[in-house]
Amino acid sequence: MVRGSMMGIDENLVAVRLERLLARELGLAPSGLRGNLLGAIRERTKRLGVSELEYVTVAGAGDAGAVRELAALADHLLLGHTHFYRHETVWRWLEDNLVRELGTDAECGMRNAEPRRFGAPPASPSGGPTVVRALAAGCSTGEEAYTLALLLRRMFGDNGYHVTGVDMSERALRVAARGEYPASEVAALPEAWRAGALAEAEPGISRFVERIRCRIDLQWRNLLTGQVEGPFHVVCLRNVLTYMEEPAVERILGAIEKLLARPGVLVTAPQEAFLVASRPGLKPAGHGLPVFVSAPGGGRGLHPPDGGVCTRLTAGSAPGGGRGLHPPDGGVCDRLRLGAEYAGRGSAEWVRFEGELVELMKLPAGQVEIDLSQVKGLDYHVKRSLRSAVKLLAAGGWGVRVISDFGSSAPDLDRHGG
Repeated sequence: MVRGSMMGIDENLVAVRLERLLARELGLAPSGLRGNLLGAIRERTKRLGVSELEYVTVAGAGDAGAVRELAALADHLLLGHTHFYRHETVWRWLEDNLVRELGTDAECGMRNAEPRRFGAPPASPSGGPTVVRALAAGCSTGEEAYTLALLLRRMFGDNGYHVTGVDMSERALRVAARGEYPASEVAALPEAWRAGALAEAEPGISRFVERIRCRIDLQWRNLLTGQVEGPFHVVCLRNVLTYMEEPAVERILGAIEKLLARPGVLVTAPQEAFLVASRPGLKPAGHGLPVFVSAPGGGRGLHPPDGGVCTRLTAGSAPGGGRGLHPPDGGVCDRLRLGAEYAGRGSAEWVRFEGELVELMKLPAGQVEIDLSQVKGLDYHVKRSLRSAVKLLAAGGWGVRVISDFGSSAPDLDRHGG
């Protein structure tokens, strides 16, 4: 057994205690800690000049200083890896659709003009223009915050946006505040976005110019305690929930929804999208992207993936203009048929469908039939996602019938797809 060098205490017990503190104060799950916890404890105790037991006392005091110390410890244990223009398809979607989703009066016909300006920011409640506000939650060393800034600058002009970047790592925030990065990393940004935004700090190092840096406010914040002030038209919450315990995920998502303007856009990491897909105030943007839109007033339409077939309508949903569960004359489809084309779909498409099932909870309870008989094989994550939605519907009084290659069954997907 590993023993502490200072007092002969069991370092593993210290580590367990600190894992509990990290979960309680920061929401971090032990499974999300990637680094060597014992090594991190040794480094922090050496830096502070205290014993392991004294360190537990310091970190467990429950005051603001203790939380910051736990965040410093966590900084050794989280990957914190990020880069500019990460997940290019998401940024392209934002560039093409953000104005429409925010409901501005911008003329999208200008989108090929240089510099690319889409018009005024969204109107304020008083009718006058306001600044588009964006939040990079868990901004790490700043690459995402600067990418957001360049996108919004290109769309709304030098004075039409403001970006807030928050993180628990003081070290990472210092890097972000300098705004200096290897030129090879900055090159990942589209050339048109970089124009006029960077200067050479030294050979091989680029620095964002002052008029960009002054539009970014970097703050030390703990997302678990909801210390961020909104609202924001765009929120990037990427590779944060991955590290969190389930209760912390719910608290953070609840806080983020309150921060998100209506209408507004939330961007997550692809592997985290399933955590957001079933939230009633958000609807998937589509195309399998980890992007969600908050409708005015918190509502959302029903937008099933291709293959949803409407066979009977009941009054209730907002008029659409689309197909499937969003029929032209309004109403809700209460019977779904999923065809064989879904056998090869990725998990993101199935997660979207799970969100649409949960959306039915907002309507009076009825009957829903899901035909999976033509679908051969669902992976574990997809089955878990669908099973969760089906159980929620059943608990809400819905009659749910799942048809699979095993025949008609109760709301149970455990056997399907094998």
